Order: sequence, then structure tokens, then C-alpha cells
Amino acid sequence: MANDHIDLDELIGEKFLETLDDKYIQSHAPERPSWVIDDENHTTYKSWQIILVIKEEKEENIKNFGRVANNKTQRSLYKILKSEVADKMEISSQSIFRTSKFSPSIIKFFDEINLSLLELYEKEQIKQRNRQKNTGIRSRKKQAIVRSHQDIENELNQLKARTTKEVLDLAIDKMPLDYRLKLGL
Repeated sequence: MANDHIDLDELIGEKFLETLDDKYIQSHAPERPSWVIDDENHTTYKSWQIILVIKEEKEENIKNFGRVANNKTQRSLYKILKSEVADKMEISSQSIFRTSKFSPSIIKFFDEINLSLLELYEKEQIKQRNRQKNTGIRSRKKQAIVRSHQDIENELNQLKARTTKEVLDLAIDKMPLDYRLKLGL
């Protein structure tokens, strides 16, 4: 056991932490499509990265929305706009999505991302609708609640009366004969 002494400073050293980060990034980084050039300054790489960043933001927004959508809910909650990508890249959306050699590929990728965001949004909306299903007394109309309350009160009064009558009958049965005669029973 004495030889098994492990120095924690060595385990949590800079090299160890850097290797963890690399493994984490490699395991969580999406696979680079074939149309993306492996140069961080190239337009294809930048646009691909920006779309992924915006996708993560939209996913977070969808998960944090927390209510059932209505007709006033903006589509930008769950849909990436081409103008968003262009604004972050600081070039026109036409040059990215229309005139470049990689435009058909990026449009296909863009549409796939928007489809996945829409699916996530629909799943979250189903969860929200299930959370807000009217259950209990709030889902019933006022007249139905009043009628139910009155029926319950009537039944309770009948039970009280029946119980009281039974108690009195039992008391009379147990009462001595001379008291019964004085009461005229």
C-alpha cells in the first residue's frame, strides 16, 4: 500500500487537464462535412461554425421557452435565419447561400439544422401542453362545480340526519322503561 501513493497534483496537472479537454472536444464536436474546407479563415468553415453556434443558442432558447406557443410566438425562436448567419459573418447572405460554389451544400446543411430545431421545438411544445393540461377543479365549469358542491352538501346532511336518528333510536332502546313512559314513547 505504501508504494500505491498517488500524487494528486500530478493527476490534476496542466497536461492531464489539457488531454481531458481535447478528448471532450473531440467527442462532442460534430463531424466536419466534406464541403467545409479545413481552414479556419475560409468562408465555408466560418459559416459552418456560425450555424452550429446559432443552433446551440436556438436549442437553449427552445428548452428555456417554458410555455405553450401561440400565433404571436416568433418563428425565430426555433428557426435559424440566413440573415443571422450573414450578420455574424459580416457578409451578405446572398454571397453565402446563392453565389458561392458551396451554396447548394450549405443550403442543404442549413435546412437540415432548421428541421432538427423544428423537431426539438415540437417535442418541447408537446411537453408544455402536457404540463398545462387542465386537471382537477379548474378544468370544470362553474355551474358544474356548484351543482357538485350542492349534491355533496345534501348527501352530507342526509348522512348527518341518518346518523342522528340512529343515535336517538339506540338511546331510546337503551333508556329505562320508566323514562320512556314519562316521554310517551
